[in-house]
Amino acid sequence: MNARSALFPSLLIVASMAQAQTNSDPLTERLPDGKFKISVERTIPVEFLGVIQPFTLWDSTRQFTNEQVRDENGVIRENTETEEESEGRRGHPRLDPNPLPHGTDPAWQTEPPSHGFDRAVDLSVNGMGYTSVSPADPCLAVGSNHVIQMINGSSGAYFRIYDKNLANPGSQTYMDNFVNSIGGISSYSGLGDPIIVYDAMADRWLMSEFSSSGNRLIVAISTGADPTGSWYAYSYTATNFPDYPKYGVWNNCYVVTTNENSPAIYALPRANMLAGTGGTAVRFTISSLASIGFQAATPVGFGGGAPPPTGAPAMFMRMVDDAWTAAADVDRLELWDINYNASSPSSSTITGPTSIPTDAFDSDLCGYTTLNCINQPGSQTMDPIREVLMNQICYRNLQSLGYEALVCTHAVDLNNTDRACPRWYELHRTGGSGGAWGIHQQGSYSPDANDRWMSTISINDNGDIGLAYNIAGTTGGNVYPGIRYTGRFRNDPLNQMTFAETSIVAGTASNSGNRYGDYNSLAVDPVDGKSFYGTAMYNPASSWGTRMFKFSFPVVGCIPPTVSTSFVDNCGAGNFTISVIIGSDGDATDYDVYTSVDGAGQTFNSTRVPGTHVVGTYAFGTSVVIQVRHNGNSACDQILGAVSSIGSSCCTAPTATVTATCAGLTNYNVGVDLSSMGSATSIAIRIDPDASGPSLPVTVQTVTAPGNYGPFGNYASGSPVNVILVHNLFPQCSVEVDDLVKNCNSPGAGCGAFSMNTATPIADVGTTTSPIAVPSQGGATLSDLNVYVDIAHTYSADLRISLTSPASTTVRLISSGLCGGNNDIRAEFDDSGVDGPVGSVTCPIHDYFVIPAEALSAFNGQPFEGTWTLSVQDVAGLDVGTINSWCLIPSLSSPNISVSSKVFLEGPYNSGTGLMSDALRSASLIPTTEPYTALDNPYTYVGMPGAGGTLGAGVLSVTGNNAIVDWVVVELRNAATPSNVDASCAALVQRDGDVVALDGTSPVSFVAAPGSYYVAVRHRNHLGMMTASTVALSSAAVPVDFTTSATPTYGTQAQLQVGSTYIMWTGDANFNHKIAYTGAGNDRDPILTRIANISPSATVSGYFIEDTNMNGIVSYTGGANDRDVILVNIGGSSPNAIRNEQLP
Repeated sequence: MNARSALFPSLLIVASMAQAQTNSDPLTERLPDGKFKISVERTIPVEFLGVIQPFTLWDSTRQFTNEQVRDENGVIRENTETEEESEGRRGHPRLDPNPLPHGTDPAWQTEPPSHGFDRAVDLSVNGMGYTSVSPADPCLAVGSNHVIQMINGSSGAYFRIYDKNLANPGSQTYMDNFVNSIGGISSYSGLGDPIIVYDAMADRWLMSEFSSSGNRLIVAISTGADPTGSWYAYSYTATNFPDYPKYGVWNNCYVVTTNENSPAIYALPRANMLAGTGGTAVRFTISSLASIGFQAATPVGFGGGAPPPTGAPAMFMRMVDDAWTAAADVDRLELWDINYNASSPSSSTITGPTSIPTDAFDSDLCGYTTLNCINQPGSQTMDPIREVLMNQICYRNLQSLGYEALVCTHAVDLNNTDRACPRWYELHRTGGSGGAWGIHQQGSYSPDANDRWMSTISINDNGDIGLAYNIAGTTGGNVYPGIRYTGRFRNDPLNQMTFAETSIVAGTASNSGNRYGDYNSLAVDPVDGKSFYGTAMYNPASSWGTRMFKFSFPVVGCIPPTVSTSFVDNCGAGNFTISVIIGSDGDATDYDVYTSVDGAGQTFNSTRVPGTHVVGTYAFGTSVVIQVRHNGNSACDQILGAVSSIGSSCCTAPTATVTATCAGLTNYNVGVDLSSMGSATSIAIRIDPDASGPSLPVTVQTVTAPGNYGPFGNYASGSPVNVILVHNLFPQCSVEVDDLVKNCNSPGAGCGAFSMNTATPIADVGTTTSPIAVPSQGGATLSDLNVYVDIAHTYSADLRISLTSPASTTVRLISSGLCGGNNDIRAEFDDSGVDGPVGSVTCPIHDYFVIPAEALSAFNGQPFEGTWTLSVQDVAGLDVGTINSWCLIPSLSSPNISVSSKVFLEGPYNSGTGLMSDALRSASLIPTTEPYTALDNPYTYVGMPGAGGTLGAGVLSVTGNNAIVDWVVVELRNAATPSNVDASCAALVQRDGDVVALDGTSPVSFVAAPGSYYVAVRHRNHLGMMTASTVALSSAAVPVDFTTSATPTYGTQAQLQVGSTYIMWTGDANFNHKIAYTGAGNDRDPILTRIANISPSATVSGYFIEDTNMNGIVSYTGGANDRDVILVNIGGSSPNAIRNEQLP
């Protein structure tokens, strides 16, 4: 501690500062959660002073003018005011006359150490010695290969660089001399309060002190990992004298806290300072606490290991004793976020506090008005430093263990007898930066009646905690000011320091003054992530010395058990159960099992003895990582590989052959030869038209039996598609054929199912025929036909080739002698052949698209199914040959069937006029693109890719009886299995009930073979219905009028009868095929949700599924509301009744 500037002694002034901030400060905004958002109070230039020469070139013998600024009484002052008076440490009487705790500290650890031994430290050596000042303010940082210690000297702050063995030190150097060696800068005289931190994320060092004048703070940052190299130097100026500065490293800024009459917080531009450029710092102030004069928060500093989560804000904290406020309150920690904006520092904010209640504590050590409290042999007592969280608060990201952690500590009075001891805390956060911090454990450590104070704490990569502190007193003999430590493994019993107290160095004399330490340091080695390095004052004589030390925790009882996992699929439930097997070959009696589900943090599952234990049951597709933690030593924790199941054991996948067949030169079709259904009862054939590109897969047909299906398409030649056969019972047993492709721009590439690949010898001086039997094509007719032939012959000019259709039409392909000699024929005959007439191409006729002697268009319009015959006539002797193969490459016109349906929707139906309201159209609310695929329970069209569609121009401008009311879906269902939809498409319903195509006038057409189908009509918030019997459909539109009794419907009360008219039930506000007023999936709650749960009387206008009466307004109460009809339609007597859609 040092020359802190005086705080106003008046409680009224301090209270008014707090009141101004919370009520009328223009920089402060009260948030809905009760926290404050505080804007930047001031921006401050961070001046780049230059590059300091490498320390290896430092001339330690050079003479400098060192102004004496400190002595044994602290900072030398021109006035008679004592340092404690100037720094505000005299404080004020507590405001709460009856603060907690009432008696002994409830967090006092009374359990003996479970690791009951005094373990020697790894290293313990003297640091820099007495410098004729008080106190020393010792601090230390550890990096990859070095350790740096800093202390106060009579002319400012000293630093000294050591190796990791705390040996081979460099020269003991004043920081101001080192910085001022830059030359040509505005030099400064150091005043001390040093801080050294290691920025592990950048592998750099930061050291700082303040200047003896001008409220300046000086910062030096190493230019590389080696602190014996060069350094960047910076200067910035605080608003008031920046007493007790503390620094914390974060990934986007350096956080600085000071005591400046009120708690001041600075955020420094880390990226600039690492790059050797100036920048802008920002300053914030939070409200002061009334009963204390020493006003300082403490930054949260990155302690090494994994970096904080992306976007996680920097933080600072302070402790609050309920004795410091007059209002009824609790002891607590306050945590604030720093929302630092590096690109626009002035727009940065802080938000908080998050108030975290603690076990009650008493910070009143000898009152708040004296610096004389800590006992030691003799009469001189010492300063307890009771008002702040001590240097430093250590953050560590332990997401590999399932959480992030903070550790911090401060001094408390254990039992209202002024017995000082450290109170320590471990806070956890899960779920990343969006999670909340909470206290995981806490304790007050005082194993005997001696005073323990000036504590410093850190946490390592294992989650183990080290706690070091000063000790003095007279219990058990004279205990002169010395240094001790304790600690705990992560899995040890909570709220306990489980290692026996260990002496780092014992004092041998009492301290001559009341000022002691002011702060110490403890940090974790960034290389091993486990060992703790620290420094503190102790007394080898009446004048202080400093000690540097390293300690680590022993490995105890660490034999890991053999562990493994197993799982069982629960087929009917759609989930799987995981078990963990823990062997008996480990040395712990039990083990903690933790789980991480789908990449989330590890969370506690159970404590288990060796054996086989169920961990949990999870939905198919879930990934679970199990960790088995050794309850004696985290070094023996084990993380097992991820366990997951998609339920493959529950089902059998279908088997199929998927083929691509050219449909001309630019497109191809897809065919599916389904040889086995596997364990499915139906299979949806889906095609992704751009093979995992932005387009979504489309269901082209749903089938219930093996067979040949297709062709489906057309798809661009050379562009791959994915074909998915979706198992209806177990999606995990679906089959996917990826990157199916066909290049159709070469003769014969379009050959597919309609091919003859059996070689046929050509008779010499005779006619040879080769047939292809085309199976039923559902009445499809030809719109174009190409023919490919592959013939080997010793003299092709002898050949004449023709093709005869099932309708007995014959077309000559080659009608005269062409190309003599041993010339085979490989050509695709096409009426628009790009290589020209067959008689004009260059011989031999190899791999051409040729125009036949007679036009193949003679076959257009004929049915394709039946037997086609290729005839090859050899008109001269002595030569032989073979029809190697040939094929038909058709373009088919699929048959269309049409239906003219009529339906009424209850919501907009007016029984007086016998028409429906077109309120949605009149309000311009009807979308121009079908709405069903975008529902929360989306509809999938079947059998007709692109069957959704967009309205034709002007359709919504029609008025009168033919005005559009809304979109509907028309389905054709399988005659044998009506639960299967063979085809479906979007359509429109008019005011008079007519269901029309998207042009607004035509009947609804389907690409399907003529035949018998069940016809169904569905609506987004009305229950759908289906004909009770099949309807024979053909290309001529067949009327199906659902509004009269002449068209019976499937099921019971499938429609509402109004007089002699039948209308569709309204009220299915979430398209889940039922109407329910209460319970899961009910239709009442979505209406409340749509009006944002603001008030039952609220309304919202728009095209919404919750608008059951289809007037364009969603309302829960009042006239024409959308709720009442739900209760009416389920029967009106019991809100628990349900009306189900009558569709199979």
